[in-house]
Amino acid sequence: MHPARARLIHNRPQHVGPVFYWMHRELRAQDNWTLIHAADLARERGQPLCVAVCLVRTYGLARTEHFAFLTHGLRETPHSLAAHGIPLVVLRGEPGRTVPDFVREVRAGLVVTDADPTRLKRA
Repeated sequence: MHPARARLIHNRPQHVGPVFYWMHRELRAQDNWTLIHAADLARERGQPLCVAVCLVRTYGLARTEHFAFLTHGLRETPHSLAAHGIPLVVLRGEPGRTVPDFVREVRAGLVVTDADPTRLKRA
C-alpha cells in the first residue's frame, strides 16, 4: 500500500492483540484497500485479523434505499472473508459506543478503519 493512502489518527501505545478493521464505508472484501492494509498489518504483527460492520437503525445522511443497497452488498462479504480465514462480526447499535466497546472486548492491538470525509463519521 502506498504510504499516502494511510493516515495515523492517533499515536497511542500499541499492544499485542488482533488487528481490528472497522468496515463502514467500503462494505466489500474485493478491491478494498483498507482491508488489504489491515491484513498486511496483521501479518506483520503475527496477529489475527477481525473485521466488523456496525449496523445502525437510522443515519441522517442515508435513506432506506441506501441501507438496502448496503446490506444487499454485505451478503457476499462474509463468504469472501471466510475464504481467507477472516471472521466478520456484525455489530448493532450506535457506532460511537458499540465499536469502542467491541474493540475493548476483543482486546484489539490495533484498529484500522475506512477514510470518510463526513464530519459525523470522522467524529
